[in-house]
Amino acid sequence: MRSLGRVTVVALVGLVFFAGGTAIASPGCTALQGSSSLAQGTVGQIGGSGFEAGDTIKLTFTKDPGDADPADYGLVRMGAAGFQLLRPLQAANFTYVVPEDTPDLIGLRLSVGSDTAIAVWSCTPAPKGNRIEQIRRTFSRLAAETSSNAMGDSVGGAITDALSSGGTTQFGGNRISTSFAALNNARASDTKKDDERAAFAALGYDKAMVTKAMPRGAAPAPSLWHAWIDGRFTGLQDRDHRTASFDGHHTHLTGGLSYRFSGTFVAGLVAGYEDFKYDVSGDSLFLKGSGRHGGGYFGWKFWDRLRLDGMLTYGRIDYGAQDNLITAGFGADRITGMARLSGRYGMGTYYLEPSARVTLAHERQAAFNDSAGIQHPTYDFTVGRASFGGEAGVPILWNDTVVTPTLGLFGDYRFGVETVSTIAVVPTLADGWSARVTGGLSWQTVRGVTASLGGEYGGLAGDVRYWRARTSLGVKF
Repeated sequence: MRSLGRVTVVALVGLVFFAGGTAIASPGCTALQGSSSLAQGTVGQIGGSGFEAGDTIKLTFTKDPGDADPADYGLVRMGAAGFQLLRPLQAANFTYVVPEDTPDLIGLRLSVGSDTAIAVWSCTPAPKGNRIEQIRRTFSRLAAETSSNAMGDSVGGAITDALSSGGTTQFGGNRISTSFAALNNARASDTKKDDERAAFAALGYDKAMVTKAMPRGAAPAPSLWHAWIDGRFTGLQDRDHRTASFDGHHTHLTGGLSYRFSGTFVAGLVAGYEDFKYDVSGDSLFLKGSGRHGGGYFGWKFWDRLRLDGMLTYGRIDYGAQDNLITAGFGADRITGMARLSGRYGMGTYYLEPSARVTLAHERQAAFNDSAGIQHPTYDFTVGRASFGGEAGVPILWNDTVVTPTLGLFGDYRFGVETVSTIAVVPTLADGWSARVTGGLSWQTVRGVTASLGGEYGGLAGDVRYWRARTSLGVKF
């Protein structure tokens, strides 16, 4: 009777990425690299963790046909409940390709009860180069969405500031005071009601304009030009705890020059710079980049208190990506558009501004080869966000300054997101709804200086949370 021994081999397989191109071993495949064999009488285990999707493990099992002692092997799922059989035992040869969508750790189990049985296994690694393609497709879309929304917000704020400047405006041959002309006239009255009306007139929110006549020779010249600069910093984080997390940051610096053609129409030129980076936690895997933008915008007050804003820009983006030792660089052209419809309505001591806005970003990325020699084709995408909600503000007259605290609540719908193969360390972004809250404090002085501080917290009920801090400064002349 042959002595009975058992050998159990378990190779843990962690699912990570899909593959293609030059083979660079994953940590798990490195542990199984080459060929190894175990015969009956050898007790132990061999394997590794951290395999890549596409790694191919091949097991060949042979024994003397006349040997009646047991020998089996198979694929099992490993978990708290122990081994769960996934593939039949007693296969003559076994080839296992690590899949992309297996939800659990899996193992390769070998049991040998024969002294003539020999197991030989090897691991052929999948390339890691296409992780570059994965983060390219996922994070560049997120970068374009973040950038277009930040630029749209910056331009919208600049249009508001430009339209609320003025001095005086002619209507039907009679001069009536608007903007800060109302502040000068308000000195004739110390009542709270006059101060409130003057503050609303200064910001251009009231429906019935202040109509006190300006003293002869005291009318200030209209403020036709508005130069402005706006800075925003956005921090982003994946909220799907089933995957390894990522952190991102996006910095925007935008500036422009507006010309007020009338009390109801303003147009201008805008230029901007952005810098961003998205890091995957616990891995040398990131996408970074910088870009320069230029374009134009307009704001038009029409029927009643309604206002239509528009923006169109062109940008050149330079990307850099890294996956451990593999690096890549490529360029992209991006066109960004924004359309916004809003209405500001004075209600007692405060105003309400309901609004609806759509931003779009269309980007075309150039083809490139990464440092592993893998070819990546051109890549085009369009991503956008539709927003609906409102903001409330309370203009307060303080000496020669109108100070306005604001609070807003918005629902956002992301659309145009491409479904990219699910992997463990990069989130799967999807079309869908989320919410955000905004808050801020703005100043407008009689000398034509505007300034603001604020922030927002967004991605509520979505797959990516973010926070944003902003500041702006403008001068009317």
